[in-house]
Amino acid sequence: MNNPIRENGVVNISGQPFVIKSMQVDLKDIVLRGKGGIERVMDFQQFYNELATGVIKIPGYATERQGKTWEPSEYAEAIFRRDIIKLVDSEEYLRASQEEKNELRVKVGIEHEKKVPCPKTIRQYQKKYSKGGFEALIPNYRARGGKGWMVKAAAKELVRAAILDTYAKDDKLNLAATARIVNDRLKGSDCLVEGNQTISVKLVSRVLQEMPRDIVLDGRIDPRTYRLLSRQAVNEFYVEHAFELVQIDAKTIDMYVVDEFGRKFSKLTLYSMVCSRTGYPVGIYVTAGTPSEYSLLKLFEFFFSPKDEKFKERFELKSDWPAPCGLNKALLDNASENAAGVSLELVRDLGIDIHYARAYRGDDKPHVESLFNTLDKMVFNLMPGSKKSAEKEIKNRHERAEHEACYTVEQVYKDVVQFIADYYVNQPVVKLGFRHGKNMTIKQAMDEELKRFMPPPPPSLEQVQRLILHKNKTTRTVQHYGIDFEGFQYNSYAFRDVTRDYLQKPVTILFNPAECAAIYAVDPRSGELIKLDCKMRDVPNVSFEVIKEIRKQYERDPQTMTGHDYHRVYASLLIKWTTDSTRRRSKISDHNRAGQKKAREGYHRDVQTQLDQQAVSPVARSVMPVEPDDDFVPAPAEVIKP
Repeated sequence: MNNPIRENGVVNISGQPFVIKSMQVDLKDIVLRGKGGIERVMDFQQFYNELATGVIKIPGYATERQGKTWEPSEYAEAIFRRDIIKLVDSEEYLRASQEEKNELRVKVGIEHEKKVPCPKTIRQYQKKYSKGGFEALIPNYRARGGKGWMVKAAAKELVRAAILDTYAKDDKLNLAATARIVNDRLKGSDCLVEGNQTISVKLVSRVLQEMPRDIVLDGRIDPRTYRLLSRQAVNEFYVEHAFELVQIDAKTIDMYVVDEFGRKFSKLTLYSMVCSRTGYPVGIYVTAGTPSEYSLLKLFEFFFSPKDEKFKERFELKSDWPAPCGLNKALLDNASENAAGVSLELVRDLGIDIHYARAYRGDDKPHVESLFNTLDKMVFNLMPGSKKSAEKEIKNRHERAEHEACYTVEQVYKDVVQFIADYYVNQPVVKLGFRHGKNMTIKQAMDEELKRFMPPPPPSLEQVQRLILHKNKTTRTVQHYGIDFEGFQYNSYAFRDVTRDYLQKPVTILFNPAECAAIYAVDPRSGELIKLDCKMRDVPNVSFEVIKEIRKQYERDPQTMTGHDYHRVYASLLIKWTTDSTRRRSKISDHNRAGQKKAREGYHRDVQTQLDQQAVSPVARSVMPVEPDDDFVPAPAEVIKP
């Protein structure tokens, strides 16, 4: 990543240009020189905080979006999938019979020399293509192993021989040392393997697990080395600088909490972002409900927000929190919310490269797992309302925890941040002491790393908050009457030029799932957001899910519904929901759903705020005033003579 924060670099502070004269890492100061020889000294923390707020800007610098790389075989497969989609969407295919459709699909498969996918797979391709474009169709063959096993057949035999000669006889050798021995033999002049091949530690591990156990363990003193292979950490994610790689994971907090109405619920999620170099937790987010893409976005918003005095007052901190900066790589868990295309696009827009931990391998992200273990022992298990599920000897733990619960989600959030900032990072860590040659805490290790490396500038907080709009994005075709979306027609006066110039062409649509009264179209010419109002009058401004439920409850054809019909059915649904909620006693599961609903409402408010901020203001239509005609002179009366 190119870092523009260097000596002789140019920055703008409130529109005034300054040159970075020097960076005093020991004092954590940046010396800036302005016009007329004026010098200004800023602390590192203040400098990065003002970068995040947008007060300080770097001319010509923008976060580079991480694109997707592919092999020729992956690109050819994407071309085939795109041609299949174009065929299925063509008029010829839609008018054809079922037999003719099969023949057309087979013809495309023969042209590309590929097997024709089933209709279900084609529908998945269409959904990916509509959301992510051509890049979404590119497969990742490298994640499946590719053709490495076929090409390295001779090298595998050399690995087996090296394991029997060295690894099985000497307990001082590990997998990494065995891999180096094999690579040295591959470079030798007497090696019969063709090409400049090298093998990895993973390949040695695979070959070792295929071999008979007794043969491998026969000559080794410590047989646990082989049995613990699945729990050994690999050196794949080794980093040299702070903030080069962050580990991100989520866990369920094992406790009961209450909301503002006194209702108790048990679904609580903690998100954490930890620096892999120092083990410093740089991002924390606690929310009600289960992990989601929105929670992941809020975690990044926490990290990129300024860590100024307002931040310290919010969480009542005594010490400083690391200032926001640019990130290079992020290691995510193999969860569904992290693998969704929306999350990948959002994180890539921030210039971050994505990596995934292996399934059931917590040792790929040891720092975040260590943080979770410490929080369980020293924070969550000591709080009132803790279920202590790990202690099986405790009886009636749920009843006891529900009776003790008194913390809200915000209080748990504040206590976690306080514990990390004022206690956790100030405790000595043995592994950091080995690296630095003296007793070292996490905070001291971060300070030492920042003395020798200046991280890149962060994106502005406004840019991070705008990313939430991309979650609810789709494409629609422009019609002469506007846009068809979810059974309604939308149009506006500001959209008339787009309707004229882009008739029967697709445009990008952004929407808030909680409000059906308006959607927003992206102007293809300028990229601005244009608000489109619903053309049906008197429709209740509810979510699109509620609109679908109203149409289900309507006794006639939903196509004939008017705004009055929507209001009438919606009123009957409100009466029904209120009656159902008062008939039975609420349970913990009901409270959990209420907590999740509240979290979704916060997400919808953030979406609507960003839509209102980014949308262009409507143009005031000029109307000619109605004025009396004062210049009117009646015609003279005509006198008719007899």
